[in-house]
Amino acid sequence: MTWVCPESDLEHFILYDLYKIKYDWPINGTVAGYWNSGEGLRIVLTQYKYARRQDMRGAVFAAGLAVSCN
Repeated sequence: MTWVCPESDLEHFILYDLYKIKYDWPINGTVAGYWNSGEGLRIVLTQYKYARRQDMRGAVFAAGLAVSCN
């Protein structure tokens, strides 16, 4: 999700890329860019989404696979 937060002058805005690893864990965020009326939108993210989120902070996920041998 991208979250936009105004600065104190309400003329400049900071964009954040937000995500959660697990439902009950805190939100992780990265500055995604900036916007103001004079310069427009400036995106500062340089990595693809999955590269930015590769650190799963020790989360363990359980999964199963059903295979039919007909």
